[in-house]
Amino acid sequence: DAWKPRGERPSRPMDLNLAQPTDLAALPGMGWALAYRVIADRERNGAYRTLDDLHYVPGITQELIQTWRPYLYVEGRSAP
Repeated sequence: DAWKPRGERPSRPMDLNLAQPTDLAALPGMGWALAYRVIADRERNGAYRTLDDLHYVPGITQELIQTWRPYLYVEGRSAP
């Protein structure tokens, strides 16, 4: 199904502030809806300063943030 991520985990950690929806949707427990919410939040409020800033995104719990720590880091500025 084209609307669901393929379940392939990222092969290396990615910068949350540069990640695209397709990158984020591949994370365990993320899916397309949360991926687009993360992107929308980043566009509205600017670059994330820490991974813990994800808790401001509706639907993201501390448990999910912990799950994503091996796959995400925060360093760069938001993608244009």
